[in-house]
Amino acid sequence: MVITGKHSASGNTAGGPVRHGADSVATSAHGAIQSAAKAAPEAIDRIAASAHGAVDKAASVAGRAADALDSKGNQLKETHARLVSGLGGYVRENPLKSLGIATAAGFVISYLVRSR
Repeated sequence: MVITGKHSASGNTAGGPVRHGADSVATSAHGAIQSAAKAAPEAIDRIAASAHGAVDKAASVAGRAADALDSKGNQLKETHARLVSGLGGYVRENPLKSLGIATAAGFVISYLVRSR
């Protein structure tokens, strides 16, 4: 129901002071609702902008973390390749010594596993 002046939306002429007070309250309420309706999109826009900013920051941090993990992963792969290459060369140059070291390591591991 929209209230304008002394007539209600139904076309009735306003009555006594109580009716006038009720119409005044209704008009004020409609004004407040209109103000809130106008302010809501602005508040939603501010909240959305803030949320977008937070998502952008989180994405930036996640991107930097992913880059750092990728870099460390590549370093580990290079270290692994160097160790495997060096170990293979050592075994080819010293086959009997390598076999003795492997056997001793096997005995030590077996003893440690059984003692628990």
